[in-house]
Amino acid sequence: MGRLSDPAASRAVLVGTHTYGHLHDIPAVKRNVTRLTKLLRDPTLWGLERDHCRALLQPTRDKVLDAVHEAATDASDTLVLYFAGHGLTDPYTGELYLALPGSEPDRLDKALRYEDVRRLLLAARTAGAGGPRRKVVVLDCCWSGLALGGTMADGIGTRADIEGTFVLTATAETRQALAPPGETYTTFTGELIETVERGIEGGSETLTMAGLYDHLAASLGAKSLPVPQQRNRNTASHIAVFRNRAFRPPEPVPEGAMSGEAVSASQRAGTAGAGTAGPEGGVDAAAYGWRRRLVGTHRRTLVTALAALLPLTALTTAYAVNWWLRPESSDCGSGPLTLTGSSAFAPVLREAAASYESVCEEVEVRVDLSSGARALEALQKDGAARSSGTPGRSEVIAFAEGYKKDYPELLPSPIAFSVLTFYAHEKAVGSKVQGLSTEQINRIYRGEIKNWNELGGADVPIRLVNRPAASSSGDILRRQLLRADPYPVNSLDCLGLSGTEGTPPVTCEVATTAEALETVAEAEGALGYGPVQAVSGRTGVRMLSIDGRRPTREASDYGGYDFWATTYAYTYRRPSPGSAADGFLQYLMSRQRAEVIERYDFNSCARYNGAMPCRFS
Repeated sequence: MGRLSDPAASRAVLVGTHTYGHLHDIPAVKRNVTRLTKLLRDPTLWGLERDHCRALLQPTRDKVLDAVHEAATDASDTLVLYFAGHGLTDPYTGELYLALPGSEPDRLDKALRYEDVRRLLLAARTAGAGGPRRKVVVLDCCWSGLALGGTMADGIGTRADIEGTFVLTATAETRQALAPPGETYTTFTGELIETVERGIEGGSETLTMAGLYDHLAASLGAKSLPVPQQRNRNTASHIAVFRNRAFRPPEPVPEGAMSGEAVSASQRAGTAGAGTAGPEGGVDAAAYGWRRRLVGTHRRTLVTALAALLPLTALTTAYAVNWWLRPESSDCGSGPLTLTGSSAFAPVLREAAASYESVCEEVEVRVDLSSGARALEALQKDGAARSSGTPGRSEVIAFAEGYKKDYPELLPSPIAFSVLTFYAHEKAVGSKVQGLSTEQINRIYRGEIKNWNELGGADVPIRLVNRPAASSSGDILRRQLLRADPYPVNSLDCLGLSGTEGTPPVTCEVATTAEALETVAEAEGALGYGPVQAVSGRTGVRMLSIDGRRPTREASDYGGYDFWATTYAYTYRRPSPGSAADGFLQYLMSRQRAEVIERYDFNSCARYNGAMPCRFS
């Protein structure tokens, strides 16, 4: 059992940024900080004095560093530092930055570098200078696992390597923290608050950091939510800053009555935490109960929890993950499985299908991709026929870009996303037109802006190269950016008007991304849109920013860049457990398949779980 830290000799600094100028707001963060502050000050839990527990909402960088320095100077027992908000990463060094109110995805100088905070903590207890003996750092932000080391630039060293420190992060270094709209708290901090308020049944008198972590990893993992990570030095795992409200002293056992239930209770109390396989070996009931509940959950959840809870080496962890995620015959199902829909996702699906067939010998996967819209209509009819008893294809998964609300019987699962961009004929925009505002885009598509010189470009008319309204790309443009129907089609080739009734701007439609790129590169003044990966490196065209934000995955993650295409896998209702469709979906959505998805220039929702494009809107 960990000794409760002395509240009179301890300090806490809680930092939260809930409103941003260039990132999407996280209203729950304000409630996170407010509630945690009250819990730290609660005399029944810990009892920090008001002046010893500072809550900083919407702070500046200097205000955070000053508060941490002051707390580290005053504390002689334990220092607690909590941060909630957006997390940013340096694309060159992989370092973690904590986003503040004025932070921008592409301006890390406006954020707080975690390394600067870490150095304050390192210097907090130098020889003969006093300072806290123990430190607790809790980070509830995207990519917070970077604070634990392992993906930092060479030579910087381990981020959590602070003597006597326990670092607890909401996610791994490649995962995003979750803040579901409408929830009172963010996912990780909400679970932490609930645990502190209720306590841990069967636990010790205090909530040690190790005990808190084990409970959070178990409860979040069992809900298929991102599992927190931790790292500690020396005896930091025994740090306790909360009493356990669920603690019940063991009942005295009469002498000579060590049998039956008394023996069982004594064994459980005396060997809790011994790390054996079940209650009979000494693990407390809560931990054993969690393992039993996991039997019925997806194996990927179990892998994540095991990797977090067990002290595995990197090689052992990788082996365990590969073994658990490899489909077994009981997960594969049998019979034919047809994949239909978007042709843009075809390379990913063909490779995944071949790999799945090599493991699941009783499943035959047929890839038949053309149009996402047509595939969804066919799936809806086919599923309705099956439910009414009419024979139909038994196993079908349809893939389409965009969340379709017109098919209430179809269940969507976000698989991957592409960042979309506008691009123009290179000579039309020249060097002066670097991007367009949302207002300018709408005026162009309404026919109000007709020449590039109105935007600072060359004196050439704007030619709109569109995709059909029924296509996924055309639908996404209309839903995400346009406030009214675009200018009607009046040209067959985007070079001239179709008839005397046509009026500028010249507007045409093409069927594919490749055709759109070719047309924009050839037609002077042309403007089109499509996936960044298709446009990047293409000669004759220039990518444009939107509202000053460049088309990057990072910008779309934080909600600042609102033009993307998410690929969903649709099934008719929920696939039967153990069916070929259910097995293939789990296989495709695993972290292993993320590498295949990203090899074809898509962003995997398995890797970037919680990213804006991977949420339903």
